[in-house]
Amino acid sequence: MATVLLVEDEPAVRLGVRLALERAGHRVLEAPTAVEAWPLLKEAEAVILDWVLPDEPGIRLLERMRQGPYPTLPVLMLTARGEVRDRVEGLSRGADDYLAKPFATEELLARL
Repeated sequence: MATVLLVEDEPAVRLGVRLALERAGHRVLEAPTAVEAWPLLKEAEAVILDWVLPDEPGIRLLERMRQGPYPTLPVLMLTARGEVRDRVEGLSRGADDYLAKPFATEELLARL
């Protein structure tokens, strides 16, 4: 299975997603901030990225990835921003997929 970088600042969400991914056989790297996520990207085969992070918006981290050394690394935005305009913005700025919170674990795994 894949090595997934989970960039999420909410500990409860991070724990739930990590457990689901590990049960599905994935290796999970975790980062609560964009700064902590950046050096872990080199190990990741996919990224689950929250939009709202304490140090930098996840969407900005995504832009830096796409403009820098990670133009094709698969990214799933997992965020409370669930309006159509938010999904369109996330996808147009480089996300491969977009899932709004709250979400079903089965859907997250299927999208990953």
